[in-house]
Amino acid sequence: MTTQNNLPSTSKKKQEESQKMEDPDECPIKQVEVTVPKTDDPTLPVVTFRMWVLGLAFCALLSFVNLFMWHRTNPMTMTSISAQIAVVSFVRFMA
Repeated sequence: MTTQNNLPSTSKKKQEESQKMEDPDECPIKQVEVTVPKTDDPTLPVVTFRMWVLGLAFCALLSFVNLFMWHRTNPMTMTSISAQIAVVSFVRFMA
């Protein structure tokens, strides 16, 4: 009797998984589904004036800061993650 009870539940799970995979708007990775909006448009241009200006400006600025801080007794460095967080406010200002 236990095998009969397992078969329908297994087939139900497979049907649910197949339905999830058929829906193109639903992502199997929950973190991605929460982060990326459903209205995300992949046709938007990525190489823009704002990207070039902020990318080059912050690359030069953070290179100078890292070089300057490297000569301290206790060297400090700015990582790429902290640079991306610092740029967010400037990106929103230029939007």
